[in-house]
Amino acid sequence: MAANDEREPDRQALPVNNDLLAYREGYTRVMREFAWAREHGFVPSERQIVLALTQAMKVYDAVRGGKSIAGRQPEWLHGRADALRTLLRNGIGGTPADREFRS
Repeated sequence: MAANDEREPDRQALPVNNDLLAYREGYTRVMREFAWAREHGFVPSERQIVLALTQAMKVYDAVRGGKSIAGRQPEWLHGRADALRTLLRNGIGGTPADREFRS
């Protein structure tokens, strides 16, 4: 697997203009939240990451190209989903067995 910097979004389908800014904000927010959670001893399970990804994609599909949701542009959710995919691809996410082992 190629070495991707966690802070750099996937380049596969980046939106343009204002959408790009919203995309980057969504992406960096997930990475910032994940870093904060790890610093405080919480590692989300793969299941939790997948559930968050599923939810972000469902909402994104519903509002894509339309109105904002909760004050955010739809591309913010796209960036959030891509960040969650990056976390999964990099194998970040604990399992219940991992948490028992650390205790």
